[in-house]
Amino acid sequence: MRTLYECRRAPVDEEVLQARQVDIAVKTVEIMTGIPRSDMRTKKRDRGIVTARKILAYVLARRTNLELRRIGKVVRNKEEHTTIIHYLKDVRAFARTNEVFRNLLDQTLKAYDERITNV
Repeated sequence: MRTLYECRRAPVDEEVLQARQVDIAVKTVEIMTGIPRSDMRTKKRDRGIVTARKILAYVLARRTNLELRRIGKVVRNKEEHTTIIHYLKDVRAFARTNEVFRNLLDQTLKAYDERITNV
């Protein structure tokens, strides 16, 4: 049976885990795309930056238990879940038609999985 102290600490542990997952996802996407986090969070609409945002949103949606609002906050510092839904649809559609993008996405997911298991 868990003590009162352990019950109160459980949410903090989940927050720490999520923060670690987000940090690893951001670093992985930075490495794989060459786009720094500071650029991903700006209003810039350059193709490379937008692609990095979409990949980051996809990795977070597929590999974490984060809500779409929280993913939006991580990706663009906005709580717009509709943008994240649009990003996910775009990633799926583009991955079906573009082999280079699909390979980048697969490599990014694989790199994330390797980094998360080594923590």
